[in-house]
Amino acid sequence: MTGLLRVVEPLGGLPFRRSHHDRRDRVRALVPSYAPIEGGVSVIWLFGGFAILEYIIYFRHNPHFFQGDTIFWFYRRHRTISDFLMSFFKLDPGWYRPLTDKTIQSLFYPVFGFEPAGYRVVQYLLFMSVIFATYKLAFIVSRSKRVAVIASLLFGVHTVNAYTTYDVAFVPELTFTFFYVCAAGAYLRYRDSHGRRFFFSSIACFVASLCSKESAVTLPVMVVALDLI
Repeated sequence: MTGLLRVVEPLGGLPFRRSHHDRRDRVRALVPSYAPIEGGVSVIWLFGGFAILEYIIYFRHNPHFFQGDTIFWFYRRHRTISDFLMSFFKLDPGWYRPLTDKTIQSLFYPVFGFEPAGYRVVQYLLFMSVIFATYKLAFIVSRSKRVAVIASLLFGVHTVNAYTTYDVAFVPELTFTFFYVCAAGAYLRYRDSHGRRFFFSSIACFVASLCSKESAVTLPVMVVALDLI
């Protein structure tokens, strides 16, 4: 007996559906795919609260001038679109991060110059994007708003963010994390739905993450681990 529950309406009027315990050819998810989702606070209000909290913790007292690495990347910033495109075919000093090392400095220097405040706003928006992506991934894995909120909160207040939000030189950490989490989430959506758009989205985010920071090379291992949950 397979143990799968199937419900069929009499007269064949309605299609049957498998229970949420059916996970062929893989270890079952700890939280079923069809598990009910609790009602709760609107996501807009939730992230409004997160935005205030993160601003108070990391950005309210953050008026300092740029650190040395940022000044270095200002000096080496792209002057043209051709410079940006060519950066994908050569190494920066010490690593390969063509999507992030000089991008913020190159885009916003004509607007903000050497005034740190504008760059802090950009970094704040990037950081909030990472928190939202973390929420979505936790929700995809758990199917629980409560779990996703707790995961996002723990991530958002982690002390490691004191340095990733400190200066625009740490944009590679934020950007790589955003694409990394999006790639994992898109893969899980592909696994459940077999939608090709999720597959290609996952690949695209993986490539973007690799071009943001070399740590993204660990993503295939992470995807395998998620597939076993």
